[in-house]
Amino acid sequence: MKTKKWTIWGIIFYVHSVFLLALGIDRVNGYNSGEYSSDLSKHVYVGGDAYNYIINSNMLTAFFVLSASFFVAGTMLIVTGSIIKAIKTNQAQTPVQQVVKQEPVSTQQ
Repeated sequence: MKTKKWTIWGIIFYVHSVFLLALGIDRVNGYNSGEYSSDLSKHVYVGGDAYNYIINSNMLTAFFVLSASFFVAGTMLIVTGSIIKAIKTNQAQTPVQQVVKQEPVSTQQ
């Protein structure tokens, strides 16, 4: 049961990664300066378009880095869960070998 937790957390990280990726894409594609109406403005911080594009591209980079980090972390969680599962099934299938103590052989006669 514990190995399923690793996979579930990995999937949660994947979903979070996709959400952050969508937020990053929305920063660039959703930019609207609202020249005619301030109600239509979206992701506008200062008066110039170039400055807003620079700010939004920095935000896009931050969201992409976070998204990639969560994707890598999710992959690591799933792989770790798989490794733990493989170790547990391997231990359950192989019998424990008993170590036989041998008396030291003396060279004296």
